[in-house]
Amino acid sequence: MAIVQVSSDAANTFNVRYSAPFGGLYVSNPETEASMAIIKNEVGDAAWKKGFTGTKGDSVSSRIRARAKELGITPIAVTGRVTNARVVMKEMDDGRQQAYLQVTLTDEDSRTYLSVGAGSQGAQMLIRKLVSAQPGAECELNMFATYGQNKTSGKWFAEHGASFKQGGVEVKGVDPRISLAPQVQAAEAALKAAGIDDKETLSKRRQKVTFDYHLALMEEVAQRFQAWYDEQHQSEHVPASHSEGGQGEEGAGGYDEDQIPVF
Repeated sequence: MAIVQVSSDAANTFNVRYSAPFGGLYVSNPETEASMAIIKNEVGDAAWKKGFTGTKGDSVSSRIRARAKELGITPIAVTGRVTNARVVMKEMDDGRQQAYLQVTLTDEDSRTYLSVGAGSQGAQMLIRKLVSAQPGAECELNMFATYGQNKTSGKWFAEHGASFKQGGVEVKGVDPRISLAPQVQAAEAALKAAGIDDKETLSKRRQKVTFDYHLALMEEVAQRFQAWYDEQHQSEHVPASHSEGGQGEEGAGGYDEDQIPVF
């Protein structure tokens, strides 16, 4: 099995999603999605949209976790050989196009598809780690949330992250402080030089630069996985692109494309 802690009736194929208010990965199937819908209805749409609020006390996320456990849903990690990683565009119900990070893990008896909005903080951390991933090698993948307090402002905030291990060692990701921060700073400087300095415009520009940066990283990652796949199958008659399907939708309570971390 490629799933840690959770079993499923879906024969040999698993779809995995990330939920922000739940703060973890879970196996997505009709039963678990129905349970997540029940939980969302119980806590209310407004509370659900606040995202992760920690697991201590009577926080919304604590109640979500407890109720999910009653319904048989617990946070999971996934393991297997990482055989594909790419970004795909999906059309939403309102007609918008949204980018999703899709990662495929394979083992002897199952295949697992992770799909998460590429604009989310956790997905972008995972993208930076996938730059150094070894295609075809065994891995352990997890996505999670933490909750902490800003020492200066005193405000509480959530952070969403990802762990990606190969050979039992955490894969070191690209450092955004070195490669991304200068691009963000340059974009801000250009706007200010043009006399544009309102917070909303500057924030949207930071988001766009950050999003485009991670998409560019994933283009390189996808090309590397495609080259590996072609090498593995060079003697076989296979299509030029190894589209591997999967559910291709973001988890309940996940991020929209415009919810991108800023620097």
